[in-house]
Order: sequence, then structure tokens, then C-alpha cells
Amino acid sequence: MSGLDRELQMAAQAISNESGWPLTVFTTPDRKVLFGGTYFPPKDVVGGPGMKKVLFYVLKLWKEQRDRVKEISEGLKRAIEEWKSQSIGLADYDSLEALMNQVASSYDLEYGSWGTA
Repeated sequence: MSGLDRELQMAAQAISNESGWPLTVFTTPDRKVLFGGTYFPPKDVVGGPGMKKVLFYVLKLWKEQRDRVKEISEGLKRAIEEWKSQSIGLADYDSLEALMNQVASSYDLEYGSWGTA
């Protein structure tokens, strides 16, 4: 994962509590994140907006509340910097290793995927 991808993934996680690919992130012209998430389907679905609605609202916010958007994006940037600066303790590394072992054990070497799908 590149540094830019890591930054945008962290921003999407902070905004929508989701991270992964595909990744959708909207930024200001000066590269500050203003909104993001993972997959937005073409049309609205139960539990989430479609890409058309997301595009409409992001554009509307940028046109009508630009100062507020800039303020929020600055706050998000500060929160991500603080999040990045926090160190991971040894117990967290043990948990991460256990999780990685569990994920690796479910990998299907024959068909190249996880699980049975």
C-alpha cells in the first residue's frame, strides 16, 4: 500500500467507518479530503446512496458551503495526523499476527481466493 493510498484509506475510514477497494475520495483543489468511502453503486440502494447522489451532494456542498467544507477537511487532516502518530503496542501486534494467521489459513491456494466463493 503506497503512502497516498494509506492516507486516503485512513480518511475514508475516519469519514465512513469503511476502508478498502474500490476507494472513492473527493478532495479540495489543494488536496485536502472532503468526503470518501468505498464502493458507491450507480443508483441508491437500501443502506446507502448511489454515486449520482454522492456526486450531487459533494458538488452542492463545495459550491454552497466551501468555507465549512475547508474547515471540516482541516479537522479531518488533523485527526488523521494524530491517528498516525499513535504507536501500536505489543499486544496489538500479537492480535494482528493472530488475525493474519486466521486470514492466511482460509486462503484457497488452488483457486486463489479466500473461503469457498
